[in-house]
Amino acid sequence: MPPDEQPANPTRLDYNRGILDACYRALATIVKAIDGQNFPRLVVIGGLAPTLLLDNEHIDELFNDELHPGTNDVDLCVQVELTDDEALYASLLRTLKNLGFEQLKRNDGVRESTWQWVRIVDDAKIAIEFLAPADGVMSSSGAPTVGRIGEDSPIKPGDEIGAFRLPAGELALRDAEQRTLYVDLLGPPEEISAGKAHVTIWVANIVPMLVLKSLAIRNRNKAKDSFDIVWLLTRWPGGPAAAARAAAQSPVASSHHVSEALAILEESFADPEKHGCRGYAIFELGGKAAAQSPEDTRRHALYAQGAVQRFLKSWRELHEGVVSAT
Repeated sequence: MPPDEQPANPTRLDYNRGILDACYRALATIVKAIDGQNFPRLVVIGGLAPTLLLDNEHIDELFNDELHPGTNDVDLCVQVELTDDEALYASLLRTLKNLGFEQLKRNDGVRESTWQWVRIVDDAKIAIEFLAPADGVMSSSGAPTVGRIGEDSPIKPGDEIGAFRLPAGELALRDAEQRTLYVDLLGPPEEISAGKAHVTIWVANIVPMLVLKSLAIRNRNKAKDSFDIVWLLTRWPGGPAAAARAAAQSPVASSHHVSEALAILEESFADPEKHGCRGYAIFELGGKAAAQSPEDTRRHALYAQGAVQRFLKSWRELHEGVVSAT
């Protein structure tokens, strides 16, 4: 759900299937309207990505203890190199407005967010969030900035849309997988549906997801970031060791962001008391349950620690093997 309405640190109990279905409908409708995604232009990151990456055939089985709970919003990384394409961004703006999406009003009820657009879908308030690679553009404080999707150039159609500049966002655009959704497309707010369709989308692969989630663990306090990492590693076919082998083959495996992320994982999941391990436990159990069930909390924390450490051990062995071979 929009950031000004969701709990400060949501857990598994704060997600439901209806909101997830609405997110899929919004995602597919916007991507289909933009069309022409023969290469990554809009790439799914965030909470929709894990299920699409690994369990696209099992979406109907969500919300048990083993499968991913989904998300409350749609995070899209935007291919910045397309900013000279006036038709693309004019089409994106037109699509959002025709579908009844509006810029999110901040907590003061006056300011509007150019990178977050909201609409009620099936009684759920869904946010579409646009993000773009930071490309070294930072504020004077060192924090990521929010700016127009387009470069600094004369105002043109589509400039009302902004993007949150995301460190390491370029990895999602360089390592993405295609998936297909078959969903009931959105129509304007007064229409129930625009009909069902197959829509091909791009989803960030395992390395971009691990990097972005690791940076999120460092930069904010949301238990779901830890959960998403552990879920990806344990649900990957073959488990954490196989995930490490797949990650080592990524075209972005040598990025300096990967080294940074590995260091964050090492520190955050070093022992059951570290915040990565405890974040996973809190998400699975719920905040109050975790506080009331120290044994269950430790069991989940140990599970998280084991999963991440197996991944890191396999990664190191692969890396050492490459080094010794050279």
